[in-house]
Amino acid sequence: MVSVTFAMWGLGGSGGERLVYKLSSKLVKDGKEVNIISLVGYGFNEDVIKRLNSNVIIQNKLLRTLFSLQYLLEYNKKYGKFAFLVNPLYKINSISLYQLLKKIDADIMIATSFYTAEAVFKAEGSFHLVQDTFEMFSSGHFASGRRKLMEKAFSLPLIKLSISRVVTEQLKRYSKEIRYIGNFVDDIFFKCYSKPPSLRKRVITVIARKGYNKGFDIFIESMKKLLTIRRDFEIVIINPQDSVISIPFPYTSIKYPSDEELCKIYASSYIFIFPSRAEGFGLPPLEAMASGTPVIVTDNGGSKDYAINRVNSLVVPINDPLSITKAVIELLDNPELADTLSYNAIETAKKFTFEKFYDRFLRAVEL
Repeated sequence: MVSVTFAMWGLGGSGGERLVYKLSSKLVKDGKEVNIISLVGYGFNEDVIKRLNSNVIIQNKLLRTLFSLQYLLEYNKKYGKFAFLVNPLYKINSISLYQLLKKIDADIMIATSFYTAEAVFKAEGSFHLVQDTFEMFSSGHFASGRRKLMEKAFSLPLIKLSISRVVTEQLKRYSKEIRYIGNFVDDIFFKCYSKPPSLRKRVITVIARKGYNKGFDIFIESMKKLLTIRRDFEIVIINPQDSVISIPFPYTSIKYPSDEELCKIYASSYIFIFPSRAEGFGLPPLEAMASGTPVIVTDNGGSKDYAINRVNSLVVPINDPLSITKAVIELLDNPELADTLSYNAIETAKKFTFEKFYDRFLRAVEL
């Protein structure tokens, strides 16, 4: 039986991590032995992952504290003066991950982030699944240190599996062995479409995410501007407790919906806004497109793989609340445009099925 091991820094619930879970589940169904090796189970329900995969290994609780300490010093600006400790902590955590990996007899071993690439290389793995760009990690007190970690990881002689064109272009500076596998939309998002946007309530939906690069502050500013002009719409915010929100206007909050619930939210919205400053791919806009919802998306890098301005979406500059405001007004005033974008969005999303992604992955890792 072929054995495939994914090396993860933590078991979170981001789009990039969920990509690994979906891929792992399919490999198991196809008769492969799958191992997920992680330092911690931080940020996600480990039981969910264990139902998807035959072998999930996480280091002991005592060592997990070192991961938490690195995360705290790396991302919390309150502890910026201790950022010099991040590199030694990273070294220790990377060695811990290597110790877990070398116990596994894997035919194929894949790093799933720049944090895990060094451990995989030392464990004689061959692949690095790259979902990150430099711009995604360009803010914060440890930005320069993190860039060095990324550059080192990208320079390792691992075969790079790229999820997007922008990732591929950045990798070309560091590696000659790059194999594009792209990304996918889960099948469920194609099943919720019920009616064209012109027949829906005028609901504007956004996902509130922590982090400067997610651009939720840009969304807030754009809505402030919009509400000085008109109020013939509703606002829905998904996962509001995941960000600090102080908004001087009413909204409906929906906390951590399942994929089934998220699909219905998309399909009942008139507009989905994705205000991110930087993405390796940016999956939520494509999920909304598969559900037939007009999307306003920033020119964040990763969205170039699917977003075509005024064909299947409205693409606006990053860091520009006024452009988002103007795009919303145009769609509110032009339901015909909303319907056209909706139709073309669905056709675009059909090019990103899991089956096509899975075939590219199998070819890339030579399975």
